[in-house]
Amino acid sequence: MTQTGFFWHGILSLNDFGEHAFFDIKVRKKSQKNPPIVSIYSSDIPPIPVRSEDTLNVKILLENNVGLSTVRYKVAEAQFSGEALESKTTNIPITQNFISINNQGNEWHFMRQNNCWVIYFISLQVLYSKIKKFLPDIRD
Repeated sequence: MTQTGFFWHGILSLNDFGEHAFFDIKVRKKSQKNPPIVSIYSSDIPPIPVRSEDTLNVKILLENNVGLSTVRYKVAEAQFSGEALESKTTNIPITQNFISINNQGNEWHFMRQNNCWVIYFISLQVLYSKIKKFLPDIRD
């Protein structure tokens, strides 16, 4: 939970069928780039096998319960195509069991289990200005 009472909530879906919620989401300090960027990441996601025809969708939200209603802010959203995974894993050695793929500035980490690749870590890049009011503890 943040100092302002908001908590992180992630939603992962495969091919827009069902959604998997995850809550153990962390923020890396902002970069020195201009404009400043923070990394929002989690490994608290189910190990979903990904095939070439699949599409992973992830949303990161900040939520706060105010009275009887829930206030939600979408902080980040990203999509990953299984075709990108297939193109990166086609010629790798059978002994390599982990791969990290950078897609539009976001990192998607997969591990091989038997003959398939499963997602186990996601890191999304977000403009610091978008979350600054929710995370005053991250310094300028």
